[in-house]
Amino acid sequence: MTLYIDGHSERYELQALCLLFFAGEGAALREGAPPDGDERFVHTRLHEEAEGLRLFVRVCLSGECREAGGSLPHTEDHIRITHAFARLLYPILCNLTGITPPWGMLTGVRPVKLFLRRLEAGMSPEAVENYFCTEQAVSREKARLACETALVQRSLPELDEKRVALYVSIPFCPTRCRYCSFVSQTIERAGHLLRPYAEKLERELQLLGERAGRAGLILESAYVGGGTPTTLDTPLLGRILAAVRKNFTFVPGAEFTVEAGRPDTFTPEKCGVMKEAGVTRVSVNPQSLCEEVLRRAGRPHTARQAEDALRMAREAGFGTLNMDLIAGLEGDTPETFAASLRQVMEWGPENITVHALSVKRSAWLAEERGTVLAHDTARESVALSCRMLMEAYRPYYLYRQKNTVGNLENTGWSLPGHESLYNVRIMDENQTILSAGAGGVTKLAAPDAAERKIQRIFHCKYPYEYISRFEGECAKLSEVEKFYGICPANVL
Repeated sequence: MTLYIDGHSERYELQALCLLFFAGEGAALREGAPPDGDERFVHTRLHEEAEGLRLFVRVCLSGECREAGGSLPHTEDHIRITHAFARLLYPILCNLTGITPPWGMLTGVRPVKLFLRRLEAGMSPEAVENYFCTEQAVSREKARLACETALVQRSLPELDEKRVALYVSIPFCPTRCRYCSFVSQTIERAGHLLRPYAEKLERELQLLGERAGRAGLILESAYVGGGTPTTLDTPLLGRILAAVRKNFTFVPGAEFTVEAGRPDTFTPEKCGVMKEAGVTRVSVNPQSLCEEVLRRAGRPHTARQAEDALRMAREAGFGTLNMDLIAGLEGDTPETFAASLRQVMEWGPENITVHALSVKRSAWLAEERGTVLAHDTARESVALSCRMLMEAYRPYYLYRQKNTVGNLENTGWSLPGHESLYNVRIMDENQTILSAGAGGVTKLAAPDAAERKIQRIFHCKYPYEYISRFEGECAKLSEVEKFYGICPANVL
């Protein structure tokens, strides 16, 4: 399908809207009007008249065409123009495709921010829900979920410009899951890099910690993710965690998470080094407890191993445990998904995260011809999860990804008092997130929130690049002090 942009500059916003309906096909951008003979297109045109702006849309799919027009007072407000185009296009696309996106016209990855903005402006929760249902065509179920999430976030500790978060990247996994698109390396392919990578990472954590200390920054949260950090053997994992604890100042009661995504990498010994380093939150992510679904997903572990990992973590005394499930995996059904979720709830982790399957181009699953993604199954499974979890948990963070089946969302659920501040802050993009290791991105947030200024520092994507270019990677750390008005010291 081709999207024609005629007389305006709202290219990518309207392309994102079209992709809600043509995710598998895509929407190629072209300037001007569609040529004669084109039978599958969306044409959006804007022209200026004395009395205001005139908007026109025409959609043709497989020989059936619909069109609509509208007007606006003279304005250069891109949000108003985009919204006006969306209100014309959306009902036509719903009608011609038979698709009704659950999030309506919203295309951003952080819809909760929009709900928070209106709550903070003084609107009641009911009024906010009604606005998004009527003005943005969001389903009542999703509007209520987003509003509940926003209300929980409003109750969390306020931001402090000197309190920041730290992300530590361990981009290695035992094997690669078929749906995965993360920049991570398998042990079979890159196991020889584990030790040199860990040594470089230790050094970077020391240097980054020194920079943070000179800028007066202290950690509200730290998150060791990947990949699968517990792919590292016990001594290497212990060294990395000790480097985090040694080189940074933590606020009292700070959150310290380690992602142990693969239950088959979990051991009592690794629990021991995590506990010794002061880890407070552990994430064990089975994704499903159905053995056949796990096999098809390329995850060579069992449901029993997930239970054992959770038991080990509980016996080690970690205060907050998280478990992830994915809705829409190949071979899963709403019934088997509900059975997995019911079992996880019986185990009683403080956090449960439900992801809707997202398959990006670099994932093996996307490359396999004939694989059918179960959009209806995912929608029903996600809806079931909301109904089941609302009984004991509450939603505390929510985000959307591209290429997600059914245009669904990922939602973190928590028992009251166990919300992960790291997850909330990284979604809000209103706090500095320091990052160490390959594939990480430091996000420096302006102390003056009114500026809404974010400066990003990108690391090399791959472990071998990070190792070979280490001095250059460390040189980037001077930007942290510059951002906070400190004269940088020599890095190496």
